[in-house]
Amino acid sequence: MNYVKLIIGLILLTGGAHVLVEGSKNLALKLNIRPIVVGLTIVALATSFPELLVSLTSALKGSDGMAVGNIVGSNIANIALVLALAAIIRPFKVERQTLFFDFPVLLGITGLFCIFILGGELIWQEGIILLIVLSAYVIYCIKSSAHKSNFQNEKPHGSKLKYFIFVIIGSVVVIGGAYLLVVGGVDIARSWNISEAVIGLTVLAIGTSLPELAATVTAAIKDQNEIGIGNIIGSNIFNFALVIGIVPCVLVLKDPSASLKFELPWLDVIMMLAVVAVLYGLIWITREKKFGRIAGVCFLISYFAYIIYRFNPGII
Repeated sequence: MNYVKLIIGLILLTGGAHVLVEGSKNLALKLNIRPIVVGLTIVALATSFPELLVSLTSALKGSDGMAVGNIVGSNIANIALVLALAAIIRPFKVERQTLFFDFPVLLGITGLFCIFILGGELIWQEGIILLIVLSAYVIYCIKSSAHKSNFQNEKPHGSKLKYFIFVIIGSVVVIGGAYLLVVGGVDIARSWNISEAVIGLTVLAIGTSLPELAATVTAAIKDQNEIGIGNIIGSNIFNFALVIGIVPCVLVLKDPSASLKFELPWLDVIMMLAVVAVLYGLIWITREKKFGRIAGVCFLISYFAYIIYRFNPGII
Protein backbone atom coordinates (compact mmCIF):
# COMPACT_ATOMS: atom_id res chain seq x y z
CA MET A 1 0.00 0.00 0.00
CA ASN A 2 2.87 2.36 0.79
CA TYR A 3 4.32 1.83 -2.67
CA VAL A 4 0.89 2.62 -4.16
CA LYS A 5 0.94 5.91 -2.22
CA LEU A 6 4.35 6.69 -3.69
CA ILE A 7 3.17 6.03 -7.24
CA ILE A 8 -0.09 7.99 -6.86
CA GLY A 9 1.80 10.82 -5.15
CA LEU A 10 4.30 11.01 -8.01
CA ILE A 11 1.50 11.13 -10.60
CA LEU A 12 -0.31 13.89 -8.69
CA LEU A 13 2.92 15.87 -8.30
CA THR A 14 3.70 15.68 -12.00
CA GLY A 15 0.20 16.57 -13.19
CA GLY A 16 -0.33 19.24 -10.54
CA ALA A 17 3.01 20.89 -11.32
CA HIS A 18 2.08 21.10 -15.02
CA VAL A 19 -1.23 22.83 -14.22
CA LEU A 20 0.43 25.09 -11.62
CA VAL A 21 3.20 26.31 -13.93
CA GLU A 22 0.90 26.82 -16.94
CA GLY A 23 -1.67 28.62 -14.81
CA SER A 24 1.03 30.81 -13.23
CA LYS A 25 2.55 31.75 -16.57
CA ASN A 26 -0.79 32.66 -18.12
CA LEU A 27 -1.92 34.53 -15.01
CA ALA A 28 1.25 36.64 -15.18
CA LEU A 29 0.58 37.39 -18.84
CA LYS A 30 -3.03 38.37 -18.13
CA LEU A 31 -1.98 40.61 -15.22
CA ASN A 32 0.83 42.07 -17.32
CA ILE A 33 3.46 41.42 -14.65
CA ARG A 34 6.80 39.60 -14.71
CA PRO A 35 6.31 35.81 -14.39
CA ILE A 36 8.93 35.75 -11.63
CA VAL A 37 6.59 37.83 -9.43
CA VAL A 38 3.98 35.08 -9.66
CA GLY A 39 6.71 32.59 -8.78
CA LEU A 40 7.87 34.74 -5.87
CA THR A 41 4.38 35.13 -4.42
CA ILE A 42 1.53 32.82 -5.46
CA VAL A 43 3.57 29.74 -6.45
CA ALA A 44 5.98 30.19 -3.54
CA LEU A 45 3.13 30.46 -1.05
CA ALA A 46 1.46 27.34 -2.45
CA THR A 47 4.62 25.24 -2.41
CA SER A 48 5.45 26.40 1.16
CA PHE A 49 2.22 24.99 2.60
CA PRO A 50 3.75 21.56 3.39
CA GLU A 51 6.53 23.19 5.43
CA LEU A 52 3.95 25.31 7.25
CA LEU A 53 1.75 22.32 8.07
CA VAL A 54 4.66 20.09 9.17
CA SER A 55 6.37 22.77 11.29
CA LEU A 56 3.16 23.99 12.91
CA THR A 57 1.99 20.46 13.70
CA SER A 58 5.42 19.53 15.08
CA ALA A 59 5.55 22.62 17.31
CA LEU A 60 2.04 22.06 18.68
CA LYS A 61 3.04 18.49 19.54
CA GLY A 62 6.13 19.73 21.40
CA SER A 63 8.66 18.78 18.71
CA ASP A 64 10.15 22.27 18.37
CA GLY A 65 13.43 20.97 16.98
CA MET A 66 11.59 19.16 14.18
CA ALA A 67 9.62 22.35 13.40
CA VAL A 68 12.77 24.45 12.92
CA GLY A 69 14.89 21.65 11.47
CA ASN A 70 12.28 21.00 8.79
CA ILE A 71 12.57 24.60 7.57
CA VAL A 72 16.37 24.62 7.59
CA GLY A 73 16.53 21.24 5.83
CA SER A 74 13.90 22.24 3.27
CA ASN A 75 15.65 25.51 2.43
CA ILE A 76 18.93 23.67 1.91
CA ALA A 77 17.18 21.12 -0.33
CA ASN A 78 15.38 23.85 -2.29
CA ILE A 79 18.68 25.29 -3.52
CA ALA A 80 21.24 22.46 -3.40
CA LEU A 81 18.82 19.82 -4.74
CA VAL A 82 15.83 21.40 -6.48
CA LEU A 83 17.45 24.44 -8.11
CA ALA A 84 20.52 22.38 -8.99
CA LEU A 85 18.39 19.80 -10.83
CA ALA A 86 16.54 22.57 -12.68
CA ALA A 87 19.86 24.13 -13.76
CA ILE A 88 21.10 20.78 -15.07
CA ILE A 89 17.93 20.44 -17.14
CA ARG A 90 18.08 24.02 -18.42
CA PRO A 91 20.62 26.63 -17.26
CA PHE A 92 18.92 29.87 -16.37
CA LYS A 93 19.84 33.52 -16.46
CA VAL A 94 19.02 35.68 -13.45
CA GLU A 95 17.36 38.99 -14.27
CA ARG A 96 18.68 42.30 -12.93
CA GLN A 97 15.71 42.84 -10.57
CA THR A 98 16.20 39.40 -9.04
CA LEU A 99 19.96 39.88 -8.69
CA PHE A 100 19.79 43.31 -7.09
CA PHE A 101 16.66 42.92 -4.96
CA ASP A 102 15.18 39.44 -4.49
CA PHE A 103 18.46 37.68 -3.74
CA PRO A 104 19.60 40.34 -1.22
CA VAL A 105 16.21 40.04 0.50
CA LEU A 106 16.68 36.27 0.75
CA LEU A 107 20.19 36.77 2.16
CA GLY A 108 18.89 39.37 4.60
CA ILE A 109 16.04 37.21 5.90
CA THR A 110 18.37 34.21 6.16
CA GLY A 111 20.77 36.31 8.23
CA LEU A 112 17.93 37.66 10.38
CA PHE A 113 16.74 34.12 11.03
CA CYS A 114 20.26 33.08 12.08
CA ILE A 115 20.45 36.01 14.52
CA PHE A 116 17.08 35.07 16.03
CA ILE A 117 18.11 31.42 16.59
CA LEU A 118 21.43 32.21 18.30
CA GLY A 119 19.92 31.55 21.73
CA GLY A 120 18.12 28.37 20.67
CA GLU A 121 14.76 30.05 21.09
CA LEU A 122 12.29 31.98 18.93
CA ILE A 123 9.75 34.27 20.63
CA TRP A 124 6.53 35.66 19.20
CA GLN A 125 7.94 39.20 18.85
CA GLU A 126 10.59 37.86 16.48
CA GLY A 127 7.86 36.05 14.57
CA ILE A 128 5.98 39.34 14.17
CA ILE A 129 9.12 41.01 12.81
CA LEU A 130 9.53 38.28 10.21
CA LEU A 131 5.87 38.56 9.17
CA ILE A 132 6.17 42.35 8.79
CA VAL A 133 9.28 41.96 6.62
CA LEU A 134 7.47 39.40 4.46
CA SER A 135 4.40 41.62 4.05
CA ALA A 136 6.54 44.59 2.98
CA TYR A 137 8.44 42.41 0.49
CA VAL A 138 5.31 40.96 -1.13
CA ILE A 139 3.65 44.38 -1.40
CA TYR A 140 6.78 45.86 -2.98
CA CYS A 141 7.07 42.97 -5.48
CA ILE A 142 3.50 43.37 -6.67
CA LYS A 143 3.52 47.19 -6.85
CA SER A 144 6.92 47.47 -8.52
CA SER A 145 6.16 44.92 -11.24
CA ALA A 146 2.54 45.63 -12.14
CA HIS A 147 2.03 47.02 -15.63
CA LYS A 148 5.74 47.42 -16.35
CA SER A 149 6.08 44.60 -18.84
CA ASN A 150 4.54 44.33 -22.25
CA PHE A 151 3.34 40.86 -23.27
CA GLN A 152 1.16 41.93 -26.18
CA ASN A 153 2.70 39.31 -28.45
CA GLU A 154 1.63 36.46 -26.15
CA LYS A 155 -1.78 37.01 -24.62
CA PRO A 156 -3.49 33.77 -23.55
CA HIS A 157 -7.19 33.17 -24.07
CA GLY A 158 -9.40 33.01 -21.03
CA SER A 159 -10.05 35.19 -18.00
CA LYS A 160 -7.79 36.01 -15.05
CA LEU A 161 -10.17 34.06 -12.82
CA LYS A 162 -9.76 30.96 -15.00
CA TYR A 163 -5.97 30.93 -14.64
CA PHE A 164 -6.13 31.80 -10.95
CA ILE A 165 -8.35 28.72 -10.50
CA PHE A 166 -5.75 26.69 -12.43
CA VAL A 167 -3.08 27.89 -9.99
CA ILE A 168 -5.24 26.92 -6.99
CA ILE A 169 -6.09 23.49 -8.43
CA GLY A 170 -2.47 22.84 -9.37
CA SER A 171 -1.34 23.86 -5.87
CA VAL A 172 -3.83 21.58 -4.15
CA VAL A 173 -2.91 18.61 -6.36
CA VAL A 174 0.83 19.19 -5.83
CA ILE A 175 0.40 19.42 -2.05
CA GLY A 176 -1.76 16.27 -2.05
CA GLY A 177 0.83 14.40 -4.10
CA ALA A 178 3.63 15.53 -1.76
CA TYR A 179 1.62 14.38 1.26
CA LEU A 180 1.15 10.88 -0.19
CA LEU A 181 4.83 10.64 -1.08
CA VAL A 182 5.92 11.72 2.40
CA VAL A 183 3.49 9.37 4.20
CA GLY A 184 4.45 6.43 1.99
CA GLY A 185 8.15 7.23 2.23
CA VAL A 186 8.14 7.55 6.03
CA ASP A 187 6.28 4.25 6.45
CA ILE A 188 8.67 2.47 4.09
CA ALA A 189 11.69 3.97 5.88
CA ARG A 190 10.36 2.79 9.23
CA SER A 191 9.76 -0.70 7.86
CA TRP A 192 13.46 -0.73 6.92
CA ASN A 193 14.35 0.25 10.51
CA ILE A 194 15.80 3.63 9.52
CA SER A 195 16.12 5.96 12.51
CA GLU A 196 13.68 8.83 13.17
CA ALA A 197 16.54 11.35 12.94
CA VAL A 198 17.49 10.17 9.46
CA ILE A 199 13.84 10.13 8.39
CA GLY A 200 13.42 13.72 9.56
CA LEU A 201 16.58 14.87 7.80
CA THR A 202 15.85 13.18 4.49
CA VAL A 203 12.27 12.05 3.91
CA LEU A 204 10.65 14.91 5.80
CA ALA A 205 12.92 17.75 4.63
CA ILE A 206 13.05 16.55 1.02
CA GLY A 207 9.39 15.51 1.13
CA THR A 208 8.20 18.99 2.06
CA SER A 209 10.38 20.33 -0.78
CA LEU A 210 8.67 18.10 -3.35
CA PRO A 211 6.17 20.80 -4.42
CA GLU A 212 9.10 23.14 -5.13
CA LEU A 213 10.86 20.32 -6.96
CA ALA A 214 7.84 19.54 -9.12
CA ALA A 215 7.07 23.19 -9.91
CA THR A 216 10.69 24.26 -10.54
CA VAL A 217 11.71 21.28 -12.69
CA THR A 218 8.48 21.56 -14.70
CA ALA A 219 9.17 25.28 -15.18
CA ALA A 220 12.71 24.45 -16.41
CA ILE A 221 11.40 21.86 -18.87
CA LYS A 222 8.85 24.36 -20.18
CA ASP A 223 11.51 27.11 -20.43
CA GLN A 224 9.76 29.15 -17.73
CA ASN A 225 12.82 29.64 -15.55
CA GLU A 226 11.60 32.97 -14.18
CA ILE A 227 8.77 31.13 -12.48
CA GLY A 228 11.18 28.38 -11.39
CA ILE A 229 13.81 30.55 -9.71
CA GLY A 230 11.10 32.85 -8.38
CA ASN A 231 9.48 29.83 -6.76
CA ILE A 232 12.71 28.80 -5.00
CA ILE A 233 13.67 32.29 -3.79
CA GLY A 234 10.09 32.99 -2.74
CA SER A 235 9.65 29.61 -1.04
CA ASN A 236 12.80 30.07 1.03
CA ILE A 237 11.68 33.57 2.02
CA PHE A 238 8.19 32.28 2.88
CA ASN A 239 9.67 29.37 4.86
CA PHE A 240 11.70 31.69 7.05
CA ALA A 241 9.36 34.65 7.30
CA LEU A 242 5.90 33.05 7.10
CA VAL A 243 6.39 29.62 8.67
CA ILE A 244 8.87 30.65 11.37
CA GLY A 245 6.89 33.86 11.80
CA ILE A 246 3.55 32.11 12.38
CA VAL A 247 4.63 29.16 14.55
CA PRO A 248 5.79 31.10 17.68
CA CYS A 249 2.74 33.37 17.38
CA VAL A 250 0.41 30.35 17.40
CA LEU A 251 2.28 28.82 20.34
CA VAL A 252 1.88 31.97 22.43
CA LEU A 253 -1.87 31.91 21.81
CA LYS A 254 -1.92 28.45 23.35
CA ASP A 255 0.37 29.42 26.24
CA PRO A 256 1.35 33.11 26.85
CA SER A 257 4.77 32.04 28.15
CA ALA A 258 5.49 29.66 25.28
CA SER A 259 8.29 30.05 22.76
CA LEU A 260 9.90 27.90 20.07
CA LYS A 261 12.84 26.16 21.79
CA PHE A 262 15.24 23.87 19.94
CA GLU A 263 18.79 22.64 19.49
CA LEU A 264 20.03 23.09 15.93
CA PRO A 265 23.48 21.75 14.93
CA TRP A 266 25.69 24.50 13.54
CA LEU A 267 26.58 22.30 10.56
CA ASP A 268 23.02 22.71 9.28
CA VAL A 269 23.05 26.48 9.86
CA ILE A 270 26.40 26.84 8.08
CA MET A 271 25.17 24.69 5.17
CA MET A 272 22.00 26.77 4.94
CA LEU A 273 23.96 30.04 4.79
CA ALA A 274 26.56 28.59 2.43
CA VAL A 275 24.16 27.41 -0.28
CA VAL A 276 22.51 30.86 -0.48
CA ALA A 277 25.77 32.83 -0.38
CA VAL A 278 27.63 30.57 -2.83
CA LEU A 279 24.68 30.54 -5.25
CA TYR A 280 24.51 34.34 -5.21
CA GLY A 281 28.30 34.65 -5.59
CA LEU A 282 28.48 32.19 -8.48
CA ILE A 283 25.76 34.01 -10.40
CA TRP A 284 27.47 37.35 -9.77
CA ILE A 285 30.85 36.27 -11.15
CA THR A 286 29.48 34.75 -14.37
CA ARG A 287 29.50 37.08 -17.34
CA GLU A 288 25.88 36.34 -18.32
CA LYS A 289 24.63 36.06 -14.70
CA LYS A 290 23.71 32.41 -15.21
CA PHE A 291 23.42 29.33 -13.04
CA GLY A 292 24.61 26.55 -15.32
CA ARG A 293 24.89 22.78 -15.49
CA ILE A 294 28.39 22.50 -14.00
CA ALA A 295 27.38 24.61 -11.01
CA GLY A 296 24.21 22.54 -10.67
CA VAL A 297 26.22 19.30 -10.59
CA CYS A 298 28.56 20.76 -7.95
CA PHE A 299 25.61 21.77 -5.78
CA LEU A 300 24.10 18.29 -6.10
CA ILE A 301 27.37 16.65 -5.10
CA SER A 302 27.70 18.94 -2.09
CA TYR A 303 24.12 18.17 -1.07
CA PHE A 304 24.59 14.41 -1.23
CA ALA A 305 27.89 14.74 0.67
CA TYR A 306 26.05 16.72 3.36
CA ILE A 307 23.30 14.08 3.57
CA ILE A 308 25.83 11.23 3.77
CA TYR A 309 27.68 13.02 6.55
CA ARG A 310 24.45 13.57 8.49
CA PHE A 311 23.73 9.83 8.14
CA ASN A 312 27.19 8.89 9.34
CA PRO A 313 29.16 11.73 11.02
CA GLY A 314 32.01 9.32 11.70
CA ILE A 315 32.72 8.97 7.99
CA ILE A 316 35.14 11.95 8.19
